[in-house]
Amino acid sequence: MRVLLDECTPRPLARELADVNAVHVHDLGWHGRRNGALLAAMLAEGFTALVTVDRNLAYQQNIPVSGVVCHRAECGAESAERSASAVAGGV
Repeated sequence: MRVLLDECTPRPLARELADVNAVHVHDLGWHGRRNGALLAAMLAEGFTALVTVDRNLAYQQNIPVSGVVCHRAECGAESAERSASAVAGGV
């Protein structure tokens, strides 16, 4: 399983999700991409989950039913562990 962390998610969350191969968009050079372009790149690269703090993503994009899971993480580095537990339990 590969998990993509959106640019507004805390970067320490990637370390907390090391067991599920989490990668932050900054590490891929994908920061600044619009939601549609980010989702397309994510699917093309074989990611199965997106962790984001964007509350409107599901309403803005037609997310395919291809196993992609979107989890809305809590903001702030101090919440990385709580978000990691939620993501790991949900994917």
